[in-house]
Amino acid sequence: MTQKSISISLLLCAAFGTPLHGNQQMGFFSVVQYGAVGDGRTLNTDAIAKAVAACAEAGGGTVIVPAGRYLTGPIELRSRIELRLEAGAILEATTDIDAYLKYKRKRGLIYAENAHHISITGPGSLQGNGTAFMENTPKGIEHMDTRYARQGDAYRVGEEDGPMVMRRRPGSLIHFKECRNVAIRDVTLLDAPEWTVHLSDCDIGSIRGIRIRNNLLIPNNDGIHCVTSRNVHISDCDIQAGDDAIAITGLHGRPEALSENITVANCTLLSRSSGVRVGYGSNSIRRCTFQNLVIHNSNRGLGVFVRDEGSVTDILFDSIIIETRLHTGWWGNGEPIHVSCLPQKSGTTLGHVEGVRFSNIRARSEHGILVWAAEGAVIRDLSFSDISLRITDSRFNDRYGGNFDLRPSWDNRYAVFKHDIPAFYAGNVDQLAIKGLHVSWPDSLPPFFTHGIECENVSNLLMDGFVGRQALPDSDIAAVALRRSRAFSIRNCQATPGTGTFLSLDDASDRRVLSGNDLSAASRSTEPNTPLFAPSQNLLPEQGHRDASGTTSQPG
Repeated sequence: MTQKSISISLLLCAAFGTPLHGNQQMGFFSVVQYGAVGDGRTLNTDAIAKAVAACAEAGGGTVIVPAGRYLTGPIELRSRIELRLEAGAILEATTDIDAYLKYKRKRGLIYAENAHHISITGPGSLQGNGTAFMENTPKGIEHMDTRYARQGDAYRVGEEDGPMVMRRRPGSLIHFKECRNVAIRDVTLLDAPEWTVHLSDCDIGSIRGIRIRNNLLIPNNDGIHCVTSRNVHISDCDIQAGDDAIAITGLHGRPEALSENITVANCTLLSRSSGVRVGYGSNSIRRCTFQNLVIHNSNRGLGVFVRDEGSVTDILFDSIIIETRLHTGWWGNGEPIHVSCLPQKSGTTLGHVEGVRFSNIRARSEHGILVWAAEGAVIRDLSFSDISLRITDSRFNDRYGGNFDLRPSWDNRYAVFKHDIPAFYAGNVDQLAIKGLHVSWPDSLPPFFTHGIECENVSNLLMDGFVGRQALPDSDIAAVALRRSRAFSIRNCQATPGTGTFLSLDDASDRRVLSGNDLSAASRSTEPNTPLFAPSQNLLPEQGHRDASGTTSQPG
């Protein structure tokens, strides 16, 4: 740097205030000016509160935390304040639990209520010290009865992935309640004791470029959790959390409030629960999009859950890569996509799932796609298009595999229960479209892996462009099984080598269109052997194979 450049830098610092000292006339308030010491030992709660108060009294501005490690208790932000963590700054939560419990409502590290135009910006960090509030022992079995699991009492023996037992712990690391125009940008959030970012009944929010690194053994430390909030935009984040990486719920809020108009894009997610969870609560959720995501090493990929009065409608998932596996001790069994609708309490007036779209998804998982509605519950107008799914084996299959996990459920018979695992299962659904689903399997899997597609009590089914077979090559299990289903069309599908029977029908009625299917690699087209496929519309097993010139070579 030249002498001239140094002189200009000094003049700018004098005019605008350095991050270390601040300049109140220009709206900068350094916590150091109010007595904060960044030595990692001094408790700075009062000093930081004074800096926030001075900034608020001046009509707003920026509270600066310069480089250093600043130990503190809960901080309450006010309207028109930016809390800026400079490079090298760490705002560290005290491990004194009483500091968080002395308020009317339990607090976490940063809290704001009924405020507007507030923000937290980086590039510094918040350290939640969540692990200090845990016991290094796994939680016991909860919300299920092992009698209904495939393994019985041997279910969940030898846990390895947590979750740990919780002691008394602080609230969400960042909690904005009933706030407007909030932003969190470019900050790193570490080891949250509970939800990391919690927006509750907020309107207009931007969360961009943040990095979350939580202890993956801690339960309920969701990455970003939007509760009954509106017009929230999340992008360019990298999140690793012990619970849901991103959750959109209607858990509480004003009765008339909705979770709506939420977008999520360009994020990398890792979770011991769902990469993305949509649903739960008495308030409804609508008009949300999720695009350009990578979900890896997670227990579930995408989840849509209705358990209460609130409905989930008009949700789009597009251009997503998913890698899921079975983790011990957590809810879920490695489903890449999970959609379910059932009450968690008896007597609930249940909401519905409608108008949900999954498209352009590439998944590798240890469980199939699961769509399940309780009897009388409503899942309708559901679409899956351009889905590539590779099922893989799991070293935990003997202890945990071969079950559906629908927790929380009003009845433990439908919490964790024995069920064969198709690549795609749908039960009790109306208006289901499966278009461009490609399924592949290894040649050796446990026998509870079965069909490529299995539908029970599904009406108005369109299956277009399915490519695949059943799990075990040349077995008696059909590639596609339809039970108690009606009004279905099957077209442009292709049986892959190793297919035994392509289509099994059991009390399935009102076929609409059956055309353009290439079943030449299958041993049999249908079971029972009924003339469902006309030779003029479909290439059947008995028709042999076409050579490069287009001539059909007949068998025998």
